[in-house]
Amino acid sequence: KATDIAHKSLLELDVRSKQEKGAQEWECAYELGYLMRRNGASVESFDTIFASGPVSSLPHSTPRQHVLETPVLVDYGCKFEGYCSDTTRTFIYTERQEEISDIVLEAHDKAIEAVKAGVKACEVDKVARDIISEYGYGDNYIHSTGHSLGLDIHENPSVSMKDQTVLENNMIITIEPGIYLEGEFGIRIEDLVLVDKKGKLIGNLPQIL
Repeated sequence: KATDIAHKSLLELDVRSKQEKGAQEWECAYELGYLMRRNGASVESFDTIFASGPVSSLPHSTPRQHVLETPVLVDYGCKFEGYCSDTTRTFIYTERQEEISDIVLEAHDKAIEAVKAGVKACEVDKVARDIISEYGYGDNYIHSTGHSLGLDIHENPSVSMKDQTVLENNMIITIEPGIYLEGEFGIRIEDLVLVDKKGKLIGNLPQIL
């Protein structure tokens, strides 16, 4: 339910319209928080990241008093009945951004396909990391592929190179590969996945908006 609220709220925000009208990052982050509460959330599950232009190449940034540039990376979530959601979408505008986005989406999709009970967290990370590396951007993938979450936004296991934890049925993890080109832009796509006999994507927000 928290994911449904978050996804509905991002669509209602209409980021592309905000960008065309010259809205600032902090305005959009504030309004997104308002929309999530209006739609039933109790609070944001963490401080919303609303990063545009070259600042999107920083995996964690603070919304600025700065007019939206391109691309626009939004990493956000909310709480419903104590449980957290966590989603990232990057709104792309150029062929170069689309090229990088396609690579990230391939890594995202293949990693989700690799999720199932009995697989180690590090094995899922390797799937995403290998794809990005094959395209020559391994050095630009500078964080883990995901993490578990529930009542807290970051829980164990971490979907990372070193985490040997075996995934179990009914775990919820994030899958969030990204490519970050310093001084240019960054692209990240993140979704929640339920661990079962195969990974089940939570929510139906399109990965490309």
